[in-house]
Amino acid sequence: MALSLDRVVSVDGLVSAGLDRRVTCVCYFGGDPAPFGSHSLAVARRLIEEAERYERKFRACWETNGTVNPRVAWAWMELALRSGGNVKIDFKAWTPSIYQALTGVDARDRVLENLRLLSKAVEERPDPPPLTVSVLLVPGYVDASEVRQIAREVARLDPRIPMVLLGFKPDFLLRDLPTTSRSHARRAAEAAEEEGVEEVYVGNPWLLGSAY
Repeated sequence: MALSLDRVVSVDGLVSAGLDRRVTCVCYFGGDPAPFGSHSLAVARRLIEEAERYERKFRACWETNGTVNPRVAWAWMELALRSGGNVKIDFKAWTPSIYQALTGVDARDRVLENLRLLSKAVEERPDPPPLTVSVLLVPGYVDASEVRQIAREVARLDPRIPMVLLGFKPDFLLRDLPTTSRSHARRAAEAAEEEGVEEVYVGNPWLLGSAY
């Protein structure tokens, strides 16, 4: 099958669209922005420069699974810091075997490497927070114990790093699982707070159910 180019947009094209004054933020996310990391940097850098030139608000944000090359991760963070934006790391699991079961690869150590690197930015600009950690509460896999261990590391690095706990919705190869229960989310949030994380949120409470 021939590759369709009708959705391929150049740096110039994206910059042109982003110059619309109604655009105040650009967010690069999933899948994951790592495959087009340099492209996102080029676009964001030019949009930030234009916003600074005309003294208008504009933020650049990235949401990543945390496996990107650390040099790229820090380049994202530099632009997030400069523009008032944020980098969010989606931490899949603490236990290597669970991480591999959910993603097909044990990338925990690389994610930890980037989390520790990016956490240094919090001291530079505590508010608004430049770094966020999210955790998907997959039933039977990512329980309160997994969240507690991730939260312990987050709090050790900087307790001001917010954690967002996300409800799971059955999809793709995990259609046999239920949605995350309210009690699961509550226990996970309590665990994160007990470990010292100052800001803990349930990001999509409307998904939560009562199957278990």
